[in-house]
Amino acid sequence: MSQFTGRALEHAQTLDRRIDAMPRVGLSGGAWFALMIMFFFANYETSVFALALPQMMEQLKLNVVDVGLPVAANMIAFGFGALFVGWVADRKGRQSGMCLTAIILALGGILSAFSWDIWSFTVFRFICGAGMGAVPALATTYIGELAPKHLRGKYLAKLILVGLVINAVAGFASLPLLESTSLGWRLLYAFGGLVIVLLFFINGRAIVESPRWLAVMGYNEKAAHIVSSMERRVGIVPDQVAQTRPSPRVPETETRTDEPSVTMRAMFRRPFGGRMAIVLTFWSLFYLAVYGFNSYSPLILGGLGLSVSDALFVIVLARLAPLVSGWVAVMVIERWERRTLTMVGAGILALAFVIIGLRLGTGGATLGVLLCAFSTSFIGPPAVTYTSEIFPTRARASASAIADGFGHVGGALAPVVVLPLMAGVGSIAVLSLLAVVSLFAALIVRLGPTTRNRSLEDIASDPVVQTETANTAALETGTTAPVRIKE
Repeated sequence: MSQFTGRALEHAQTLDRRIDAMPRVGLSGGAWFALMIMFFFANYETSVFALALPQMMEQLKLNVVDVGLPVAANMIAFGFGALFVGWVADRKGRQSGMCLTAIILALGGILSAFSWDIWSFTVFRFICGAGMGAVPALATTYIGELAPKHLRGKYLAKLILVGLVINAVAGFASLPLLESTSLGWRLLYAFGGLVIVLLFFINGRAIVESPRWLAVMGYNEKAAHIVSSMERRVGIVPDQVAQTRPSPRVPETETRTDEPSVTMRAMFRRPFGGRMAIVLTFWSLFYLAVYGFNSYSPLILGGLGLSVSDALFVIVLARLAPLVSGWVAVMVIERWERRTLTMVGAGILALAFVIIGLRLGTGGATLGVLLCAFSTSFIGPPAVTYTSEIFPTRARASASAIADGFGHVGGALAPVVVLPLMAGVGSIAVLSLLAVVSLFAALIVRLGPTTRNRSLEDIASDPVVQTETANTAALETGTTAPVRIKE
């Protein structure tokens, strides 16, 4: 084992322990503000479509069939945008990925405001979708790599909850704008361009580079400096010996940590291929169930006998449920395993579809839709945290992007599955299918590893590679028995 190999391994493990030992995340207020901006504008671009749609359809003279095209383009772009930005973040750094995300989101929002027909709007929503798809994987990766192991999920859940509250306020605030001017829908989309302010926070003080990423890339001094700054911010005095000891730049080709260099192709092979199959299948099934119901809930509820007014009232009322479930997620995400919480949420989603399908009138439908909205938002924090945690640092952003981004294919398939079934058999058949899909999503995530209160290095470790590394070290030190490292 070369001197660089030993130094890099020791350095990465030391940084990992120092980050996990912090009582909280050592980020500045500017960093948290910037992360809230990113989450808010990604969610804003999702919610603004429904608000702006009626006025836009009237002015551009569109029909219901026309608006399906930009929706599909936006959803397809999720996967490609997430994959590209994730690839950049894994090779050029988390800061570079965030800069690219802000630029894409801003460009998509501003261009959407200048749409002149359905085709221009479709292209611009595709651009915006590429930025929207990158945010969950990138933000989750960043927070997970800078947070202590006992707080990764809680910080992410808090950010998601704050985003939900701000979006609810923004939704109500946009109504007067739409009523007061014919340019309302254009102004709403143009507002999304303000995400560009995120660029001013990506520096050495607010959104700093991930020290874990720097460590595995060999930038030891930079990583140590950032961790020391984080420690001072939370009241920890860094080890003076560790600060004064030289920590040379380790060439990337010679960097060896407890997680080896991982290519995109390796994400689909052992030992990580199984994990990718689990989360990719989960997200595909989850989005099929959620989009399959949310996109066509008025039609499904109407097929059960509810009037249009009752159906719309139930759907609007359900918008309050995510605020409750977001708070519950914050309270429990560090007490239970992420996969357990995800399973519980998916089970509640299946139960919601069953209750709706029992035809219990407006009261039963209201309860079912509320449970559906509750479970959908409750699943988000533990599921996205889990997806990011189970992969190694060198491929964490890319792997999360593949799972969540291309998991949206399930949502894109929703109209192909739901609409023919509803037209041919009815709403009960649709709800039964969505309940089964939700149960399968709950079962598949059970196959993954545990992650709560474990270091990222431990979760993402490859036992085969670690065993080979340990055996090599044993031969060089004269140890006769090979060392096996537990995953």
